[in-house]
Amino acid sequence: MSLAAGNATVWKPSHTTPLTAIALTKIIAEVLERNDIPGAVAALVTGGREVGEAVVESEHVDMGMRRQDGGLLF
Repeated sequence: MSLAAGNATVWKPSHTTPLTAIALTKIIAEVLERNDIPGAVAALVTGGREVGEAVVESEHVDMGMRRQDGGLLF
C-alpha cells in the first residue's frame, strides 16, 4: 500500500531467510523499473533483532499511518 500511495517501502524479513528476501526484492525492483519507477523505492534490510529495532526506532522511518488520536493503522 505504501508504494501505491507514493511512498518508499523498507522491509526487514526474518534473519533465517535473507537469500529468499534478496531474490524477491530483486524481482520487485525489476518490475518497478520496467514501469519507470526507481527500484530503490522497495528497499530491503537484513540482519537480526538489533537491525529490526534500529529500523523501528529510526526517526526517518514511519511505521504506518497514524489516526487522529495517535494510534497506528496497519
